[in-house]
Amino acid sequence: MLTKQDFLDKIGQSIGDYPDIAPLWKVDDPRTKQITDAMATMLSMLSQQIDVAMAEPFVKSRDATVLADAAIRGISNEAKPATVQLTVTNENLVPVQIQAGMALLDSNGNRYVVTEPATIDASTLVSSAYVPGTGTIQAKQYYTETIVETATRSEDFYAVAIPEANDNAYISKLTVFLADSDTPYQYANKLINVFAWGKNIHG
Repeated sequence: MLTKQDFLDKIGQSIGDYPDIAPLWKVDDPRTKQITDAMATMLSMLSQQIDVAMAEPFVKSRDATVLADAAIRGISNEAKPATVQLTVTNENLVPVQIQAGMALLDSNGNRYVVTEPATIDASTLVSSAYVPGTGTIQAKQYYTETIVETATRSEDFYAVAIPEANDNAYISKLTVFLADSDTPYQYANKLINVFAWGKNIHG
């Protein structure tokens, strides 16, 4: 990789070919020094990019290359939902059944999905006062959104853009269905052993 100083040295070697500005350049006159300094800086940056591009297939230093390589290997940029234990208070006089799959919302607006069913005891009368029943439930912090895409053309490797979440959420799972079917597309790593007429998701 060529550095900024390498280019400045070359400029110094050839500046004598221009006798009108050579004296100004040699005394670091800003009218010439700023221009040559900027050019040397830009050329050194270009040299660095060229070196990175030449080594990119082997070192994979750019984010886009890393993500593309991971997608080819079947490694997607997905998050793992947090598993939490929530304390639930029941002020009713009867027990409350909480079923698996139930969606919950806490006071901060965080959304959870119950993973194990639980029964929260009813309030009990203690010293002329009702004490709420309490219990714990297991839940995961995630929610499901549905995106409808209408294919406007027929092409190989049809791409569907996933809009970025406005609450800084990450994708933990991606499933593709046809509108008139409950059978999801199958994920195909590197498109190996895929029939030409098969329905597959890749990348």
